[in-house]
Amino acid sequence: MASMKKLSALPLLIAIMLAFVVIPAFAQNGPTVPAGFKATKLASGLATADGLKGITSALFRAGNGHFGNDLYVARSDNDKIYRVSKAGGAVEFADVGDFPVGVAFGTYNGFQDYLYVGLAYATSNAVVRVDPSGTVSNFADIGNIAGIAFSPDGSGYGKYLYAAQWTTGYIYQIDSAGNVYTWHTSIPGESRYIKFSHGGPFGKLMYLSETWSGKIDIVYPDASVSTFVDTGYWGIEGLEISPGGVWGHYLFVGVAFGADAGKILRIDPAGNVDVWAYGFGAVADIHFQPNGKGGFTMYVVTGAGGEVWAISKA
Repeated sequence: MASMKKLSALPLLIAIMLAFVVIPAFAQNGPTVPAGFKATKLASGLATADGLKGITSALFRAGNGHFGNDLYVARSDNDKIYRVSKAGGAVEFADVGDFPVGVAFGTYNGFQDYLYVGLAYATSNAVVRVDPSGTVSNFADIGNIAGIAFSPDGSGYGKYLYAAQWTTGYIYQIDSAGNVYTWHTSIPGESRYIKFSHGGPFGKLMYLSETWSGKIDIVYPDASVSTFVDTGYWGIEGLEISPGGVWGHYLFVGVAFGADAGKILRIDPAGNVDVWAYGFGAVADIHFQPNGKGGFTMYVVTGAGGEVWAISKA
């Protein structure tokens, strides 16, 4: 992870690599999105450098209405979760612990009514959960978790929370009691962000970003893995599958580090890659929520500048 605090805890090689992170000059001129879409800034200044990470919302698929219709964003440089209004503005929601990255709302009985958070620097209890009042409790005793995601119903993955351990490439299953099961051990690079598709041409499958190789992997229900596409872009992080409609059926990927930071890549089901938008500074994660023209809005968090953007049909 670039620009993380507590560098003494990281391997020297990673620290050296991250010293060369570059934010492109065009990021200062504002984002560029395709014709027919508009980008609206909802919040800024929430963090500096590599501060913002995962983004999610309670409304979409989780059914946790008591968390409201807001967005929830991990700010890793101060260990906090922020609640961001779709009308604009952000407030601190919870202090969760050591470098939060992945965020997800529980989708199954036993998991519901909580926001789950993966803590990248915690060596134990690296998955915590937060109730609607912002109270934090330990959930799973495991270390160094980045991306987390709930499997879709009827997918063959079972009713688990999946957690990616960025230091090893391992992926774990966690049941509703917080029990941890080693599930996958052979990702060749970092297991950074994981997201599930929910049907359509991408199937009901787990997609995983390898940050430094630029590859997107598919990890199947039997825990076997194959490379879906080599994007050709070093420094990718968050990813999300679009819901159809005006967005079509694509896998969107954010470039967070390097000379191409701030780009949003669009990948079709055949694995063809193009640059869909650029100029966001450093795209850490992407999330779709029902809202706005065309039925859904894309929400983007940026590490550089600590911004939250809404992208919708104009």
